[in-house]
Amino acid sequence: MTDSVSEQKQQIAVLLEWLENNNNNNNNNNNNNNNNNNNNNNNNNNNNNNNNNNNNNNDDDNNNKNNNNQSCTNCDKENDFFGLIDLRNKEEFINGHFPNSTNIPIEELEVRMFELPPRESSIGVIYSENNDNNNNNRDTIKKLLSNYKIEFLISQNQINNDKNIPSLKSRQVETGNQSKMLWKACLYLNDSIDIIESTLKQQQQNENSNEIKFNCIDIACGSGRDCLFLANRKIWKVVGVDNDQTLLNKMMDATNRFNLNGNVFELNLELEPLTPKDNQEDNNNSQIKDQEEIQCLKLLPNLLEPLNNNNNNNNNNNNNNNNNNNNNNNNNNNNNNNLDIIGYDLVHVARYLHRPLFPLLNELVKPGGFILYHTFMTPSMGKPRRPRFLLNPNELKEKFNQFKVLDYKETHLDDGRPIQVLLAQKPINID
Repeated sequence: MTDSVSEQKQQIAVLLEWLENNNNNNNNNNNNNNNNNNNNNNNNNNNNNNNNNNNNNNDDDNNNKNNNNQSCTNCDKENDFFGLIDLRNKEEFINGHFPNSTNIPIEELEVRMFELPPRESSIGVIYSENNDNNNNNRDTIKKLLSNYKIEFLISQNQINNDKNIPSLKSRQVETGNQSKMLWKACLYLNDSIDIIESTLKQQQQNENSNEIKFNCIDIACGSGRDCLFLANRKIWKVVGVDNDQTLLNKMMDATNRFNLNGNVFELNLELEPLTPKDNQEDNNNSQIKDQEEIQCLKLLPNLLEPLNNNNNNNNNNNNNNNNNNNNNNNNNNNNNNNLDIIGYDLVHVARYLHRPLFPLLNELVKPGGFILYHTFMTPSMGKPRRPRFLLNPNELKEKFNQFKVLDYKETHLDDGRPIQVLLAQKPINID
């Protein structure tokens, strides 16, 4: 059913407010970028001074970068109005759209729901009228997005006929297929990522910060929302592991859409080696548990393979770019680099538990790297209910007792289910 004229005007007013907020956010981000550029210029000038001044200026620069990054983060959290979803076809979107909107053609919406923000979030929607099927389009959109608060639902025809000055049509100034990510990383990853990155950067302080790339593996990644979140930070290469190719395909399709190619890799792997059905439940048979852990440890080469393949590709590219006089030295360095590929900077596990994997996860974390693990625990307050899917109190701390625990909590999700969270760092020097 078509909205009344007054309702349409009200929705257009909300869109105008969204555009104003969006413009203010862009201005704030530009100011932060200008501050970063000024800091970089100051550093370049300071580098011409003596070594003592260089050291002091580098320290100041790192502090300035941290402050600027924090400012941007707070800006996004506090002032980001809500997501704008553009349901027009790809060609229409490419030819002109509102800045910071996200294109999901209406015919793809049902299979790309994982790209939307959390349920109950506010969203705005732009769509194309389809001749006589406009009401059908609106009804379909409202049905598919029934779990969201739709702040406005405006057709492109309404935008084209808008008489405001400047008109809405004139504000569809952005072209191309780049969309804004609407979803958020899981809460615990989002809360932990800054301390993880700052620690890893300190460990690599002698390297050029613009070239730093960290490696993460996401165990049982599903459709890869957290993988894409990390890759979009521009300093991560992420391997998403799951046994569902349909979910992995969603992740890789999104990787292409968000121009993250080369930073996200998929690995279809069964993480729970087959055991008799009778052994799938928790049991006290230590021999069976030992056998399962041994079978899981055999997966280590498979889980390190994407990392090693990526490293070898980078080495080959470096060799091709270097001249013949440097080839021998570079080959020696590359061989040393291959020896250094011994694990991931971050192993991430969310809402998944297979206890025989614990020794394997320990091996996957490189010295100085991190594990971030969060999943359900006893007592069950809904799903899951089976003991094999529920952690016992303090279990994660006990399983990774050789790590330095940076954060541990036993808390609850909004729906009341208890959850256990561990962020821990593997010692750099291991006895």
